[in-house]
Amino acid sequence: MVVGSVSPVSDPAFNPFGAEFTRNPYPSYKRLREIAPVHSVRGCLGTDWVLSRYEDIRRILTDPSCLVDDLPARIRRTARDAAEVQALCDFVERWLFFVNPPSHTHLRETIGPHFSRAAISGLEPTIRRLTEDLLSPKLRVGRIDLVLDVAQLLPCQVAASLLGVPFIDTRQIVEWSVDLFAIFVQPASPAHYRRLNQQTERFRQYLVTHWNQSRSEPGLITSFVSKTNEGTIDVDQALAFCMMLFSVGQETTQHLMGNGMLALLDHPVQMDRVRHGISLVNIKELARFNTPVQMIMRRAGSDMIIRGNTIRAGERLHLLLGSAHHDEDVFQAPEELDLSRTEASGLLFGTGPHVCLGLHVALLTAQIAINAMVEALHNLRPANRERHWIRSSHMRGLASLPCYFDSTPI
Repeated sequence: MVVGSVSPVSDPAFNPFGAEFTRNPYPSYKRLREIAPVHSVRGCLGTDWVLSRYEDIRRILTDPSCLVDDLPARIRRTARDAAEVQALCDFVERWLFFVNPPSHTHLRETIGPHFSRAAISGLEPTIRRLTEDLLSPKLRVGRIDLVLDVAQLLPCQVAASLLGVPFIDTRQIVEWSVDLFAIFVQPASPAHYRRLNQQTERFRQYLVTHWNQSRSEPGLITSFVSKTNEGTIDVDQALAFCMMLFSVGQETTQHLMGNGMLALLDHPVQMDRVRHGISLVNIKELARFNTPVQMIMRRAGSDMIIRGNTIRAGERLHLLLGSAHHDEDVFQAPEELDLSRTEASGLLFGTGPHVCLGLHVALLTAQIAINAMVEALHNLRPANRERHWIRSSHMRGLASLPCYFDSTPI
């Protein structure tokens, strides 16, 4: 595979772990696209490659020879005691984005129909009700944390409704979900993996309890029970998918809502256009402007040449989606938020065979919630100028977003 033809640059001085990058990664991405759209770095596993241009990333994601990250297998190999990570790896390696064909193809065909746009559209009244229930207690207070009070709780409740389990344990499920997603934080200590393993065991037991109780209740778990009885999938695969839906859906949707609301707060003209019905909430533009999923991993399945760089089979590819969504070759004035923008990124949730299965759930949840917050919270403004971003090279999101608004009189 050959893509592009520019001369390689060996040292672009790119540091995704620095404080300035955490505050705002987009100037660094712009520099990368200009001087080193493809460059190599020495990682602990050999040569890694960083790609920052939209078209290069799209081609990698749609190339059937490229493989998913082998993170669970690496954790097994490097663990001091295999038993300390067994539950964690047993379940995470069943998550769809760690599974290659043909198993991946079978799972997508089995589970995918439940997550089509048409299937998910039926969730709309439930999402509206859940959002209103979260906002209602705050309306007379005049203060709300858009992340901690809404964005952090709603994805878990939507996933629970979809699966058919109660969400009385919302904050506990959020804790488990966030902890499991921390498997992507690399490098990590043995103690970190031991904690994740313990949380996996607790999460599994919770799901097993509701698996046994929900056989006759409406929801995906009932469907999964039927599929396991038919032999289409096994129980652990179904439980692993439930964990993935909670964990990955939690982080992605939470940060999609938080980042989207911050973008509107930072662009009051756009906020006013939405509030007065002049513009719709263009959720794909909000996701493009400050995307929650900043980077995903792939491995080269065969030798390839990209923009003059020879990438060997087995080498890892860091695909900077956050940079791709600001690529000047694809988007006009990409640093501007424009809710009337007609060109949408086709990479918001990846693309190709591993495109995110839950993308329609995430987009619908975020769009309904952001519309509801804009409509209900009048004269919304940040409580302070500080921005508490999570420290991550692959996700971008706020730890909190406290705001004031004009409270509703009693």
